Amino acid sequence: MWISGYNMPGYLPDAEPVESNDWHEVRDHLIWVLDSMSDDDDNEDADLYQKFAFHLLAMKPNNTIGWSVGKYHWFIDKIENI
Repeated sequence: MWISGYNMPGYLPDAEPVESNDWHEVRDHLIWVLDSMSDDDDNEDADLYQKFAFHLLAMKPNNTIGWSVGKYHWFIDKIENI
């Protein structure tokens, strides 16, 4: 099971993490969020989000990542099924 999400360090998450058995699905969700945030004209971190989205597209599947980009910490992690 894979999980992905983001949050501003020190605060509760802005959204629930996404869970899936498909790594590509959780990766694509993060890319969708990054693209949405990049489209915000007031977002000073838009260029950083776009660069991180391209990095995610180039990642080899089934890898974990935790990266602070802009104001948020973004992650893809593997969790054990309960």
